[in-house]
Amino acid sequence: VGKNSVLLRQMFLQNLTKGINPQDTRPIIGVDTGIGINVVVGNSYGLFYYDKFDDYAPIEALLNRWPKAICIIDQGSDIIGPRKLREKYPNRVFLCFFGKDRKNDQLIKWNDDDGTVVADRNKLIQLCVDEFVEKRMPIYGTEAEWYDYMIEWLGMYRTVENSDVGAPVYEWHKPSTGRCDYPFAQVYLRIGLDR
Repeated sequence: VGKNSVLLRQMFLQNLTKGINPQDTRPIIGVDTGIGINVVVGNSYGLFYYDKFDDYAPIEALLNRWPKAICIIDQGSDIIGPRKLREKYPNRVFLCFFGKDRKNDQLIKWNDDDGTVVADRNKLIQLCVDEFVEKRMPIYGTEAEWYDYMIEWLGMYRTVENSDVGAPVYEWHKPSTGRCDYPFAQVYLRIGLDR
């Protein structure tokens, strides 16, 4: 895990960028409802904001600030709050369900009729990591500004097992601290970028 942590830190740091995100494309708000309500916001240029809230009023303020923004929310931890937002902002707030690993290339499946999206958990986490590794997800700000976000990525780790047919099956795990709300908010944001 120590070596993994160093690699993840390097992966993160190489994506930091100076300057200001232009914010002239649709913002995507990724929300994980683990310990608190964890938010990561970005757009086609990269990540530019993250925070943790006690209620959904700040998320609603973000939706009102950016009328074209969409929000992807973890459907599991908090049952009531995300569903109220989805009802109030149809076709802008989607609840995300993680499905089983698919045996094809489809990572994300949208259902506009009920405001849900089903995503392949492990493949989406891997996609986020790969985009960081390949410097395809700029992060606007400094290490100090993004420290709390970064520290939660550092505990994530991946294992591999062989399937029944001998093919490797990769699975991402939460750290022993359980602190990985921002990484999952990032996954929800990444799902929104597919839209």
